Order: sequence, then C-alpha cells, then structure tokens
Amino acid sequence: MMQDELYSYAQERRIDKQKAQQEKLQKSQQDLEKAFLAVGETREGVRVLQHIMRLCHPFDSPAAVASNGDTCPNKILFNLGRQSVWSEIRRTLDRETRIKVEYPDVETELQKADSKGETK
Repeated sequence: MMQDELYSYAQERRIDKQKAQQEKLQKSQQDLEKAFLAVGETREGVRVLQHIMRLCHPFDSPAAVASNGDTCPNKILFNLGRQSVWSEIRRTLDRETRIKVEYPDVETELQKADSKGETK
C-alpha cells in the first residue's frame, strides 16, 4: 500500500513538473514572438531580419552535390537545418512583416501605391 502511494505521489509530481515546464515554454515562445514583431516594426529591424533570412538561404534547394557528382548528406542536413532557422523565425512574424522582409520590392510598390491613394 505504501509503495502505491509513493508511486502515485511521484507520478503527480512528475506531471506537475511537466505542466510547469510546458507553461514556461509557452510563455517564452510568446515573449519571443512579441520580440520578433517589435523588431519587424522598425526599418533597422527589417534589415536585420533580411540579413538573417539571407544567411539561412530559405529559398535555395537543400540538395548538395560534390564535384565528383556524389550527394553530400552532411551538407544537405546542414542546409536543411539552416533553412529551418528561418522557418521558425518566419512563423513568428505577421503577414505584413513577412512581406517587408521577404519581398522588399513589393513593399516598396505598395508604399508608392498608398502614397498615390491607389490602394486601401
């Protein structure tokens, strides 16, 4: 009987600890998302995000072929990891910030149209 009570107590503590860790992780994720949104609000922040995006090469193929024609699995994994960094950052950004960062030419055209009163 005593052993069952100890097991139950230990299981409850483990569950409580997991819930606390999950809540802490969610709070941390929310804080990070707010920080990325704040960065995207400034012109300098957009430039920083554009630089990070370029470093991650998100639109390049992850395939890597050596000069002898063999595929390089380590390079492929490296490229996929690098691209996943931008995917995670991108996920936290709102639509407008993603457009500013990924399509600066489109953003410029939208701003020109807004200044002429062509768009809503």
